[in-house]
Amino acid sequence: MNLKHMKQFLEPFGISLKTTSTDGSGAYIDEREIYLDLSEMSSDEEAWSMLFHELAHFYCAENSLYSHYHNQDPDKSYMLRYGLKIEKYVDGVAGRLFGSYFPDIEYIPAYDTQEDIDWFYHWIEREY
Repeated sequence: MNLKHMKQFLEPFGISLKTTSTDGSGAYIDEREIYLDLSEMSSDEEAWSMLFHELAHFYCAENSLYSHYHNQDPDKSYMLRYGLKIEKYVDGVAGRLFGSYFPDIEYIPAYDTQEDIDWFYHWIEREY
């Protein structure tokens, strides 16, 4: 994976990129930073897809889309009821954005498999 290209891509957005080790999530955001766990990525396409998914979270937060989820601290019941729906919405935003930059490469959704969905609900149980 070419981190240099990813970092350069994020510069105009005012977002930095860091690598980290996660608990299976692959990525997360904090302030104006995206953290990627490259050990969770099996290809460049997957890494770029995850980067765009996290970038879409910034877009949603800055445009007040699902603002309770993105700009406040939702409780467990909110997360269980709406979290996956919102993550899939973010995936849609990310996929469209990804396609505008990489029209010949397929976006890999973050919550497309049952394994990913199960992980998400386990994460909520653990974190909330």
